[in-house]
Amino acid sequence: MTERSGQCMCGAVRVKALNPPGKVNACYCDMCRRWTGGRFLSLYVALDELEIEGRAHIAELQTSDWAARASCAKCASPIWYRPKGGDHVGLSVGLIDDLTGLTLKYEYYVDQKRESFEPTDTTISLTTAETIALFAPSDEGEPQ
Repeated sequence: MTERSGQCMCGAVRVKALNPPGKVNACYCDMCRRWTGGRFLSLYVALDELEIEGRAHIAELQTSDWAARASCAKCASPIWYRPKGGDHVGLSVGLIDDLTGLTLKYEYYVDQKRESFEPTDTTISLTTAETIALFAPSDEGEPQ
């Protein structure tokens, strides 16, 4: 049996998906863009194969006639997209600790995908160390 586990940003919600697919889905709809700031990446997981700790911290909002979205009530990390009456959720890939072996399978609402989210020749790409050096305070306590 395979599993993928992880948590929200603050750790109040912890998840373990049993037998999750190795395929990731991306949604570019306007609601997911407003929810995440970009595309929503998810694993399609059966509810009976999803273990959740911290359910009391999950806030679910009915966002359309056919679906709801859930976030952590403490840190606002996206948790899932759930079709109404369904037995599966689109579990947020952002929760998952180990993303090894996952590949993109479906892209939904590609007609709503924003071109401005694609890298260009002038996009500046920074490593973890470079990003920390740019934003974290130096040893003297002054932002760099």
